[in-house]
Amino acid sequence: MGINVIIVIVGVIALFVIIKFIAKTIFKLALAAIVIAAIALFLFLKVGNSSKDINLGEIVMSYSIADLENAYCDSENKSDSLKCVCIIQPISDDLNSTYNSEELKDLQNHRIKFAAAIVKAFNNKKELIKSKLKENNAGDLFSDFKNDLSDGKIFSKIKKNKELNESQN
Repeated sequence: MGINVIIVIVGVIALFVIIKFIAKTIFKLALAAIVIAAIALFLFLKVGNSSKDINLGEIVMSYSIADLENAYCDSENKSDSLKCVCIIQPISDDLNSTYNSEELKDLQNHRIKFAAAIVKAFNNKKELIKSKLKENNAGDLFSDFKNDLSDGKIFSKIKKNKELNESQN
């Protein structure tokens, strides 16, 4: 019976050492996963993607539909007018058909909800936008539009169009 007690004690100690080793390993792996996730999140939020894909959520946090319409629809530039007809108007039409004017004002006061509505409208009209661009042989205008948005050129377009409108009045 003495040997059985010694074997049980040695077994319990061995089991304790194995469990402690496994717990340390799991903790180290979990800590490494958390550090990697934090670095990935930082890179995603701060650096962004280098392909300049449109991040409509970020765009809408900076611009409203009225700003986009002012920048492109009030322009005398042919490419801007095409951007208006092919890109901005379908998104605006979808929003106006989905929400009444009071709901749109409320959405614009809640930027995150408004961003979600813009993304949804863009996704609803994506095929129409592509077909309108193709119809007008203006497929490159979509990448120009993305560059305008990501480079912040839209603010200068808005200011320029407002100054033109004021000087004409």
